[in-house]
Amino acid sequence: MATTEQANKELVRRFVEDAWSDGDLDLVEELVASDAVYHDPTLPDRPRGPDGSKQSIELYQTAFPDIQIRIEELIAEDDVVAARMTGTGTHEGEIMGIEPTGRRVEAPVMEFRRIEDGQIAEMWALVDTLGMLQQIGAIPEGLTE
Repeated sequence: MATTEQANKELVRRFVEDAWSDGDLDLVEELVASDAVYHDPTLPDRPRGPDGSKQSIELYQTAFPDIQIRIEELIAEDDVVAARMTGTGTHEGEIMGIEPTGRRVEAPVMEFRRIEDGQIAEMWALVDTLGMLQQIGAIPEGLTE
C-alpha cells in the first residue's frame, strides 16, 4: 500500500506529465481543488481552482506547442510535494506580447504543491522566465552580466 507521501508524488507526476506535457485538460478537474490557490509571480491574476491551471497550461501550450516538462526530482513531506523540473519547447506562438521566433527554449522550474483530500490545493512556482526571454531573443543575454 502506498504511503500518503507516495500518493501525493504520484498525483503531482500525473499533473505534470499528463495535464501539462500531454495536454489532458480534463484531468485538471480531477487533480486540482475547486478553490486551489496559486502563488506565481509571472501570472499574478490567475483565477483559483482548475481554471487557473488550465489558463497556465493553455498559455504555454499556445506559445510552445511541443512543450514538455521533465521531472528531475520529486520530494514529498507530509502534504507538500517539491518538484525540480525542466521545461522545453519551441517558441511558435505569442507569449507576453512577443511574436513567435521559432527558437528552442529550455528553462528550469521549481514548484511546491500542497495536497489536500487527494487534490492540489495550493501551488508556489518559480520559472526561469528571464532565461526563457533571453533564449527567444526578447532580452539580450549580456544584459544581466
